[in-house]
Amino acid sequence: MLHILLAGLISLLPWQVSSFSRPNIIHRDVAIIGGGSGGTYAAIRLRDLGETVVVVEKNAQLGGHAHSYTTPGGQHLNYGVVNLQNFSVVQDYFARFNLPLVQLDRVPGVFADFTTGTELPAGTVPAPNFTDYFAQIDKYSYLETTWELPQPVPEDLLLPFREFVEKHNLQDVAYTIAQLAVGNGEALDQTTVYIMKAVDRSFIEGNAGTAVTPANHTYELYEKALEELGSDALVSSTVIRASRSDEGVKLLVQTPNGKTLIKAKKLVIAAPPTLDTMNPFDLDEKEQGIFSQFTQSAVYVGLIENSDLLPGYRYYNAHLETTYHLPKLPAPSMIWPTKAEGVFWSWYNSATEVPASTVQSHMVETIKNLAPGSSPNLVAYNDHTPMGLSVSADAIRNGFYTTDLNIDECDLASFLKDHYEKPKHPIVLAHGLMGFDELHLAGKWFPGVQYWRGIREALEAKGITVITTTVPTTGSIEERAAVLHDQIKAKLQVGSDMRSLTTIATPHRGSWVADMLFRDIGAANVANLYRLLARLQVDTGAFGQLTCKYMQETFNAGVRDDPGTRYFSYGAAATPHLLSVFRLSHALIDVVEGANDGLVSVKSSRWGEYKGTLNGVTHLDLINWTNRVKRLAASAGLVTPAFNAVAFYLAIADMLAREGF
Repeated sequence: MLHILLAGLISLLPWQVSSFSRPNIIHRDVAIIGGGSGGTYAAIRLRDLGETVVVVEKNAQLGGHAHSYTTPGGQHLNYGVVNLQNFSVVQDYFARFNLPLVQLDRVPGVFADFTTGTELPAGTVPAPNFTDYFAQIDKYSYLETTWELPQPVPEDLLLPFREFVEKHNLQDVAYTIAQLAVGNGEALDQTTVYIMKAVDRSFIEGNAGTAVTPANHTYELYEKALEELGSDALVSSTVIRASRSDEGVKLLVQTPNGKTLIKAKKLVIAAPPTLDTMNPFDLDEKEQGIFSQFTQSAVYVGLIENSDLLPGYRYYNAHLETTYHLPKLPAPSMIWPTKAEGVFWSWYNSATEVPASTVQSHMVETIKNLAPGSSPNLVAYNDHTPMGLSVSADAIRNGFYTTDLNIDECDLASFLKDHYEKPKHPIVLAHGLMGFDELHLAGKWFPGVQYWRGIREALEAKGITVITTTVPTTGSIEERAAVLHDQIKAKLQVGSDMRSLTTIATPHRGSWVADMLFRDIGAANVANLYRLLARLQVDTGAFGQLTCKYMQETFNAGVRDDPGTRYFSYGAAATPHLLSVFRLSHALIDVVEGANDGLVSVKSSRWGEYKGTLNGVTHLDLINWTNRVKRLAASAGLVTPAFNAVAFYLAIADMLAREGF
């Protein structure tokens, strides 16, 4: 489940606080939308940390996919969430409510064609050996805890899972992985990154014997949570309108007792962020574009009595003639036994939503196919849709999870905060092409021009050790790297040990401006130009290395990231004004590469963990040279400043501190 924190976007409600009586206004630190597993845990954890919360849940109970059915004899049967990872956070959560956990039983399986009831011969579906799959998972260990994908995103993660299986010879585990990837529709057609997120090492190992389950039933946890939250849980309630500002959020909520106004400092979305879910939150055009990209699959569950199936066996839908023996959807994928004799739990998967009547009749007919002469009866049913929210491989490739969901990531560049965390390690400010540390235009008698104007001073004022460097302005990458290394070593009096590298509007994939200049100058004139620049004592190594061809096919192909270093990057984009020096270059880059700052495109700027795009910022703005003029214009009411370079670099330092550097 994807949890999104939205704040700082301003809109106006067509209703006022004064129209609500005091009992119908709720003031809280945090409002949580969705009382499923994530939302309920967030509420309990935040309360334990001293925060006040309110949960808004559309269903009549908390727990999301945790379902329990009570038989006429008083027996509680799970038919939802049952498989829990044996992690300390899970153990502590259940222990908090005095709910014991036990080892999840391993149950033998039967592979059968659910359309005919025919059991497949032993060995038809291969016994899985996950060694090779684990080797692939280990390449992308970050998937276990985050959606912050590196840039560029590894192409293997963007393959349809069927192509990934073929490429890495994973045919013997394809069936098992696809069946475990519940909620991903046609798993073979799903983008590999979603399958690897759903079926990771811990999940597989849990199914192999390490998983735990509640000793009684899963829903008991949510009964106790609801009891503890009391009036802080608004069940059978929905948000019908919202307003978000720098001060927090206002939510107009329809409850069974009428409308209630919630005023909260923070908002947590703990429900699937479909467009239908998000629309009440007054989405702007950009946000609409984000959430409209999600597609979803469907999962339905039901309990069936009088099944006459073999007690103590799990049934898996498998076909002799299909790829990897996987069933064609929509169809029941698995049927599991429960603690009650003759009562089985049916799972139904589909790539799209299916009417409840169709699903229910299909579930019952399947039992009849597997156990001819039986008289199955559906006694409980639930809809887990939407499941498996996903976007296209192209959207992921273009930075969906590294840029678009970080809606406010670069807002910190527009204002100064009261407090910034201080990194443990020194920060090195390294300029780019044609840059310098301090430039003296009229000898030592006049003050020099500072490249990092006001930025170094602001960082040092926060107690941060700052090193500025001067490298050959137009030297080759190799020349500049060697000088940078020597200067850092000399100033720190130790060898350089880089912990992180943050690049800002850096042409990691080259700049089309360089390609354009080389094309227009012509090969015959390049040598003459280089000789002229040499006479003027201007290095020329950097120019040819700025082309897209060199950066992508030579440098990036031959120079690998240091596995011991964290890489962060930012891009910038702006539409230059009529007299801007970047007007022509911006227009040309925009045609070929899209959004850019006049010299470097956002696309070329992405590397490692992309933190976001600075909108309305040109390449020159990034080093604080234009900010004084813009602030003067702002004070005269001529412009509204949207970027503060000092705030931006302080925010980077703060980010590095929070990352542990």
